[in-house]
Amino acid sequence: MVIGFIGAGLFSDWLFFLCRQTRSDKFAETPDMSLDALNTVDIIDLMERCLEARRPPENMRKQIDLGYRLEDQSVILTEIRPVWEKPGEYREYDYAKTTFVKTLGTWKIYWKRGDLKWHVYDPNLEVKTLEEFLDIVDEDVHHCFKG
Repeated sequence: MVIGFIGAGLFSDWLFFLCRQTRSDKFAETPDMSLDALNTVDIIDLMERCLEARRPPENMRKQIDLGYRLEDQSVILTEIRPVWEKPGEYREYDYAKTTFVKTLGTWKIYWKRGDLKWHVYDPNLEVKTLEEFLDIVDEDVHHCFKG
């Protein structure tokens, strides 16, 4: 199953804060969670609200935007850019991925290297919540995700 997202509109920073406060506990308390239909809806809700706070201003979104997609047990963060040789077409470039490991109840973190393959993110191999993953990608201390 693949689900994509390109959101619309801006949410204020308080909504992002609210999103992090209300959703963190739910994912921390459900170690047996897998990406079934119910949890997928929760993940989509979380990603839409949290990603909205990270997206560029509305006037820049035709040049660059952020999105995500769900594939099996993974959430993949993407950068969306226009195809320069084909006006009107857009292409997604993956830059961060987290995969839920049901047996451990954790999310493994991956980044895409220059060889275009996913590699485990060594500074933080795994996290307990999706919010922790988003925070690590935002901080990008080692410049692996966004360069």
